[in-house]
Amino acid sequence: MLDFTYVADAADGIVAAVNSNEANNKTYNITKGASTTLLQAAQLAIKIVGKGHLEVEEKDEDFPSRAALDITAARTDFGYDPKVTVEQGFVEYFNWLKSSPYWTKQINTL
Repeated sequence: MLDFTYVADAADGIVAAVNSNEANNKTYNITKGASTTLLQAAQLAIKIVGKGHLEVEEKDEDFPSRAALDITAARTDFGYDPKVTVEQGFVEYFNWLKSSPYWTKQINTL
């Protein structure tokens, strides 16, 4: 499981922590706070792109397993509230790739 976090949400959380008196000398998890498996992420990418296939193999034992990180302290101390869902973030990223001159060439060769 991974905790995919949209970059603007992470940036908002960092800015909120920097501007908060409650956050002095404390450590926070600035993530989405929700778990997504690699399989779910791959299936979502295929759905968004509209093509592709998966070959699922046995789990790599060297790949760590963990759940979502706890963002309660960030919510409580400075109102951190990530807004972008994993699907919205994937769509935004794919749209960025499609609009990039470099990546457009790479995508069109697939």
